Amino acid sequence: MSILAPARQKVRLARNLLTRKNPPYLIFFVTKRCNLACEMCFNWEDMRRKSQELSLDEVRTIARSFRRLLQLSLSGGEPILRPDLPKVVEAFYRSSRLSLCTLTTNGFFVDRTSDMAEEILRRCPLLQLRVSVSIDGLEEEHNRIRRHPQSFQRAVQTLHKLADLSKRRKNLALHVTTVVGRSNYDKTHEIYDFVRKEFQTPEHTWLFTRGNPPDATTKDFPLEAYAEIIRRVETEEPRGTFFAAGPIRALMASVRETVVNTAATDEMQLPCVAGRKVIVLTAEGDVKICELLEEKGLDPVIANLRDHDYDIGKVLRTPRAREMIDSIAKTKCHCTWECATVANHVFNPKTYPGMLKKMIVPGADRPPLLQIRDRAKASCQPRGPEAGSPID
Repeated sequence: MSILAPARQKVRLARNLLTRKNPPYLIFFVTKRCNLACEMCFNWEDMRRKSQELSLDEVRTIARSFRRLLQLSLSGGEPILRPDLPKVVEAFYRSSRLSLCTLTTNGFFVDRTSDMAEEILRRCPLLQLRVSVSIDGLEEEHNRIRRHPQSFQRAVQTLHKLADLSKRRKNLALHVTTVVGRSNYDKTHEIYDFVRKEFQTPEHTWLFTRGNPPDATTKDFPLEAYAEIIRRVETEEPRGTFFAAGPIRALMASVRETVVNTAATDEMQLPCVAGRKVIVLTAEGDVKICELLEEKGLDPVIANLRDHDYDIGKVLRTPRAREMIDSIAKTKCHCTWECATVANHVFNPKTYPGMLKKMIVPGADRPPLLQIRDRAKASCQPRGPEAGSPID
């Protein structure tokens, strides 16, 4: 990277943040293929449906319809199983002026993950790439949750290899993701201690089990346990060298707090910007307004890009898109989907003072844990669908 690259990165990011040309935040399920069968997977039913994945040429056409893109989050399936993944990212980097990319992986493919990360950075020199590897427990528990006897060992190896790469590639940020559910809610501090000691990563992301996993009881765990670990993370997590590490840390602390409050009260905390600022694209080209509407018995699909000249603008100008976006506002639709919650914070200036406080004083504006416990007892024991989960 040149000496001017950091300044160019910041300018690109600022312009993408302010864009009004299209939703600046895209979640792209690049493939349905996956080598694992995790117990908390919310996408398992869709991955069983056979369909034709978007080709690289189709992706390039789609990328041209996104005039500016702040954030691209790659999901699946297992994204690493798509062999042209670096070229997919490059398409959005070149055509959409992409600033930030998050690649979430189970970490099973050690060399392939590292090689792909390095190729993405080589193809996209101004991109800030975050690779997040899943750790859902210590060895025995993680392997049981991920349903493969080598999944923990492979994930650890991948994290170490990516850590070595990040020493040479300053625009690579290494993250760990843990999905909290019935199998591990009582081991979250154990997991956190292991990750801090083993990897010293500046960010450990904690996700709330969502959607319709294969076993519905996976979502049945005390909200209090989640509230406790995110409080600890916010006050103890170190700052990273990634240029936006401070703001991102404060943002994610605010997001986790909002997720807790949403689950505890079953009320909208912030107006939802799904469909306006954040959009979902499936492997076969369906544009969804949200990941979780299916959980509520609703059809989240607006249209397929193949039927609209691969143009996101045309899809979002359809009557169905306008109807769905208006419905979210009118019904005060709310859920614990972290991606939408991130967008609800980033694109709502009213949240900025609180996040600024969290940058300066970790834990600022956090409600007393006792208050969260009281709400949890009232509305979240248990949280399974059969008990009337507040996000169902």
